[in-house]
Amino acid sequence: MATINAQTGTGNVVTYTAASAGGDTIAIGTATRPVITIRNGSAGPVTVTLAGQNVCSQGFTHSVAYTCAVGDTEILPPASTMANGTVLLAYSAATSVTVGAVAS
Repeated sequence: MATINAQTGTGNVVTYTAASAGGDTIAIGTATRPVITIRNGSAGPVTVTLAGQNVCSQGFTHSVAYTCAVGDTEILPPASTMANGTVLLAYSAATSVTVGAVAS
């Protein structure tokens, strides 16, 4: 698992990092929520799961899953699953998948 720092002030350029097979942590601090981008260069679709970290009023955590098709770049909404300044990501496959995060 790697820690990826959310970028700030990048203009139109997002720096991508190879996805880790064991998942990644997006470090965002406490003031912002990142927009996460996933590029899938693999031969099959990849599911990216933002792990739920906050307990809802019913006592559950809620993870959110997104599917990134072959050759696509998915732009995920600002992460609502963050806790303690981090967002936890898991991938169904990490080969040829890259991830970037920009503070919003």
